[in-house]
Amino acid sequence: DVTQVKRLYSDEKMDVLKRQHGIIGYMDECFDAPPLVMEALKSAAQIEKVLIGSEKTQDSLDNRGLLDYLSQSEGDNPNKLLSSCLFTCQGDKSFKYTSIISKYSGKPSVRMDTIRPAKWLAPGVSDEAKEKVQAELDEVLARRAQAQPALQQAEQDLVEIQNQMQVA
Repeated sequence: DVTQVKRLYSDEKMDVLKRQHGIIGYMDECFDAPPLVMEALKSAAQIEKVLIGSEKTQDSLDNRGLLDYLSQSEGDNPNKLLSSCLFTCQGDKSFKYTSIISKYSGKPSVRMDTIRPAKWLAPGVSDEAKEKVQAELDEVLARRAQAQPALQQAEQDLVEIQNQMQVA
């Protein structure tokens, strides 16, 4: 039973956001999850209202007044401003922009947070570090294999000396 999701923006406005501002889509469209998990995320975090952007989106925020465009309401009450939540990136950095409309002044207030890389989903050790340790391990194993015949000879010599001492 999939219910129709009520979107913040019309299809026309979303098309403009995608073409001109680099919006990828709503967060709930950007990943797959079992229906029960998706409904829980929509209920708890309203992921169906969160926009996911790109570097082009970040440029639109910085230089083209994207937050003002996102705040503009459509339909019955065009003077009413809308709150918004948007994730963007620039290089290897990610940002979350939250625009909330003040109940007192009626004006938007914007908060920008830097998003730290996910620790649980990120690889624990880089491939470069793994390769370095593997190379060191290979070198130690090669040295051990080289020393093995000498060690076996020394053990044989020890047994022979012990036998000679017992005879004497």
